[in-house]
Amino acid sequence: MSTLPLTKIDEHTESTNLGVYFTPGDPQINGSAREVLVKYSGVPEDEVVSHVRKVRDEAWRVFKYPCVGNYYFLEFSVSKSENYSQVLERVRGGETLLDLACCFGHNIRKLIHDGAPVSNVFGSELEPGFIDLGFQLFKDRDKLATNFVSGDFFGEDVGGLAGRQFDIIHAASFFHLFSWDDQVEAVSRAVRLLKPKAGSMLFGRQTAVKKAKEVQHPANIRSGNMFRHDVASFKKMVQVVGEKTGTNLEASVKQQGGWEELEEAHGWHRITFQIVLR
Repeated sequence: MSTLPLTKIDEHTESTNLGVYFTPGDPQINGSAREVLVKYSGVPEDEVVSHVRKVRDEAWRVFKYPCVGNYYFLEFSVSKSENYSQVLERVRGGETLLDLACCFGHNIRKLIHDGAPVSNVFGSELEPGFIDLGFQLFKDRDKLATNFVSGDFFGEDVGGLAGRQFDIIHAASFFHLFSWDDQVEAVSRAVRLLKPKAGSMLFGRQTAVKKAKEVQHPANIRSGNMFRHDVASFKKMVQVVGEKTGTNLEASVKQQGGWEELEEAHGWHRITFQIVLR
């Protein structure tokens, strides 16, 4: 059972104070998310919306993140990657994948539902409460209890991952939480968790802007500011990481489709990245 402290949620207050962080009301559940919840988790079709809303509201009492408040965890971002079919094939074939900063572990459930062996996928998360809420959301505690670790990725034990290595690491909406220096350190740590062989890969997505800049943001609990990349600055960071880790890295960085509309509406958009060891 969760040991998270729970308090009464006031949707109007939270929505007003945190702006675009919170969407009041029921989620709009896409076909992919509904399929996972019904066929993988066994949630009755007519209870999917209420089940997701209940878990989201419980999570929001503690974790005031846009990915929680706006139901972004229903997007299964790993499957939107242009190399998803390749990733899935590799994991089906025996390679291992880590979902870094996995939140509810929703991308892991998507991979398993699509045929990835349970024994080949793993998740790490700073907050153990997220992992527990993921078990509530997907009703699979008995199946996946040993697949998750929690801890500070910047700590000595690398968030419980020290000494482990993976063929593929997925990281969505994680690195952008930090300053330039902390992003260099985080990406370097991720690269060191990759098996030292050609083809090992780190991929994901994160927010970006038209011209790279540092911004203050309450989500950054380390330094109080975040560095928001453009395509060029992200590639530069990968170059710095390669020099720091002594690895030959090839980076592909792209603006995600519809970025101009997002930039116009919110002042930011998303980039996707793929970093491969050569």
